[in-house]
Amino acid sequence: MKNEDKTVLIGQILKCDTVLSSGNKYPKNVVEKAVKEFNKQLKEDKKSYGRLIGDINHPDDLLANELTTISHKVNSVEVKDNGAVFAEIELLPTTDGIKVENIVKSLDSVPFRAVARGIGDLNGYKEVLNFEITSVDITPENTRTENSLKLKKNKKLF
Repeated sequence: MKNEDKTVLIGQILKCDTVLSSGNKYPKNVVEKAVKEFNKQLKEDKKSYGRLIGDINHPDDLLANELTTISHKVNSVEVKDNGAVFAEIELLPTTDGIKVENIVKSLDSVPFRAVARGIGDLNGYKEVLNFEITSVDITPENTRTENSLKLKKNKKLF
């Protein structure tokens, strides 16, 4: 498959220094460290394929990907100056990847949002002390949010 034929989506997966719907707050310095490590493993450790792939839903098991729900691979993650964390994901020719692609193309929009998947420790104030990104997932969304995915054009979006 030619590179231009691939469907690539961009979405905000996290916002630093903000209390999220989970009630947790992710300090920017903690997230920057996690993103740096995640991208390092994407580039250097080809055996960490589990980090490269994500699910169409946010699984209960934060470390494993279900073979039946894999829909995409993660190309990169980046923290912006304002604390927004973005991921670039590429849909795969799996059953769920094709479903997502068909929905995106038929609606001419992206009714999904990006969600970081990870593990870490919290202090008594629900502030994350350390964090490891284990993957990035996409889930259906009911309303448009800052986490809404966008179809990437032939230019760098972040």
